[in-house]
Amino acid sequence: MLSPIGSFNAAGATPPAITPARIERNNRPEFTAKTSELGGAHQFGSLFTKLIDEVDSTRQAAAAETQKVMLGQTDQIHNAMISLQESSLALGLMVEVRNKLVESYQELMRMPV
Repeated sequence: MLSPIGSFNAAGATPPAITPARIERNNRPEFTAKTSELGGAHQFGSLFTKLIDEVDSTRQAAAAETQKVMLGQTDQIHNAMISLQESSLALGLMVEVRNKLVESYQELMRMPV
């Protein structure tokens, strides 16, 4: 019979031993303020670069679908309209995220030190 938590059989078997995870002090990466500051900024910037590239790729896909419809290569207007709406939503979301980030930055700058 299986217990609700897993495959442990409660009829006579002993539960598996759980050992706590331990971090060896000499195996931890060296942490300095300068490397963490630059690494965090780089990761933050690369995240937004990736997101902007994704928004641009949705715009390019929408433009390609629209061009196919206008050239008569396809009669699926609904696919072109869906691609255009996806592109519009992605751009709107990106602008709203930017606005929130700017608003957050301005709020931090208004805080007394």
